[in-house]
Amino acid sequence: MYSIEDLQEGPPTFPTRMANEIFQAWLNFAPNKKIPARNDIDPLSIPKKYISNVWIYEYVSELDTYRQTLAGQNIKEAWQETKKSPLIGEFMEQESVDSVMSRWKFIRETPAVAYYSITTDDEFKYTERIYLPMNDKYGQVNYIFGCSIYERLRGIDAALPPQGKKNALLFKIG
Repeated sequence: MYSIEDLQEGPPTFPTRMANEIFQAWLNFAPNKKIPARNDIDPLSIPKKYISNVWIYEYVSELDTYRQTLAGQNIKEAWQETKKSPLIGEFMEQESVDSVMSRWKFIRETPAVAYYSITTDDEFKYTERIYLPMNDKYGQVNYIFGCSIYERLRGIDAALPPQGKKNALLFKIG
């Protein structure tokens, strides 16, 4: 799905406020590190308007899947999650799991930042996402930190056309 050829040059810049503000919060978690660690997270540096839309997934190597370790209220409601720390296969359809596994593997192994937005005909009319790698306590990229918006924002962001998953913005870290 994502490839090295898709990586853009220069510092990451995104078309919406949400993506730029979440990226800045991620940078602020550990300003002296190339990639912050999961335990570097400072919830106070995440803009309050996005707290209910942030999430973290940990790669579980022995199962070759991801476990949700944090989900804001809007994320839980959107995915109708009821279980604490579910594996992605416990609430996503297999097609979505395969797609997520492919994208997140690229984010972890490159490492890179990814952003996209889409419109759909299902219950979410608009979805916007940013994915960011995070290290574990051993310095391995084993977490994906992100923010997902499942509705069109107001103001200047409302007029922006969706990027599409195939046209995701990708930036290499470091």
